[in-house]
Amino acid sequence: MRRELFAMREVLIALGLLAAAVVAAVILLIDRNQPATHWRFEANDAVVAPIEVRDGTAYVGDESGAVFAIDATTGTEVWRAAVAGPVRLPVALTDELAIVRADGGALHALRRTDGSAVWSTDL
Repeated sequence: MRRELFAMREVLIALGLLAAAVVAAVILLIDRNQPATHWRFEANDAVVAPIEVRDGTAYVGDESGAVFAIDATTGTEVWRAAVAGPVRLPVALTDELAIVRADGGALHALRRTDGSAVWSTDL
């Protein structure tokens, strides 16, 4: 079931030329200078957290507890992982890890390369 519109945000992705718009469970990469959609990515559920981008990959979680790494140029899914609860905060990135706080208090560290779990702890 599609959720209502939870957020409409724009974040800069590459050199300030492109912006990603998040509408419910759909992420669109839109050219800011002309009305053209470069790619579309559909999450499992509503995306309410800001998208974080590093080294050409966008990271974001959704209300179903899915975390996605998306190629920021093509919109292709690099990996997806599941955590214990909705993701409503931005993914924190280190050189090697994507750290995700699931609603309800659990903190999860995932490898940025493949989304595999490194550690998890309750807060």
